[in-house]
Amino acid sequence: QGGDAAIVSKCAPVSGEGTTHNKDIFADETWGPGLHVVTFTISISKKATLTLAPCAVVRFTKDTGMFVGGASEGEDGVLVAEGKADEPIVIEGATIDKWKDIQVYPKGQARLRFVTLRGGGGSTSRNGATLHLYGDANKPAQALAKVESVTIEDSGKYGLFMETRGALSADSTGLTIRGSGDMPMRVSGATVSSVPPGNYTGNKNDTIRLAASAGYDVVADDQTIHDRGVPYFIGGDGALNELTIQGPTTPVLTIEAGVILRFPKSTG
Repeated sequence: QGGDAAIVSKCAPVSGEGTTHNKDIFADETWGPGLHVVTFTISISKKATLTLAPCAVVRFTKDTGMFVGGASEGEDGVLVAEGKADEPIVIEGATIDKWKDIQVYPKGQARLRFVTLRGGGGSTSRNGATLHLYGDANKPAQALAKVESVTIEDSGKYGLFMETRGALSADSTGLTIRGSGDMPMRVSGATVSSVPPGNYTGNKNDTIRLAASAGYDVVADDQTIHDRGVPYFIGGDGALNELTIQGPTTPVLTIEAGVILRFPKSTG
């Protein structure tokens, strides 16, 4: 009583076989409201934009997913999935099996608003994440995606994986990650500032894994570890259990009040 009224979806329930998609996207394309079934891991490239309309429901078959952009010139690609509070977009599996992931590469961009991503991070995904941002390791952190009022749930391992220099935009907000098989997300030291405000509880381990110890994962320019309501765990999952601050200039790591950093037991 006295709280905000629940938002009622205006989207019609999906039924039937829907529209099947099994080809790469090399020209601008829009998937309208209703059901879309993906049976092939699709690449969005050659400066194409795929737009998902409000009320679109995209279902991936087992081990299929989507690549947004590539790593080389001419492989630009954009995914725009901007729903509304009462006309959301759903991206999920076509069956109970896990689908792969949405991978955004250095030449890609993703804009997600009022979207639920459910049941990704299958066996063929990279590190069991539903949304994977893979930046160019030879450049500063790159904002490859913007999320606003986005929910990632029931991922195989992580909801979000920000690898090397792949980051979220500074204006990302309202991210919810729950039901992950391990932690809500894994981030690198080069992109930890971009962990947005959100809710990261309800996972097997309500902790953000921070890999910041070697190669392109170190804190190499100014970064801030924000208090997002859950602890950060340093290393593990193949990363050294260290937090390294080291760059060509003099990087500064700022740790906000309230942040909890957890280090594993030393084996030395």
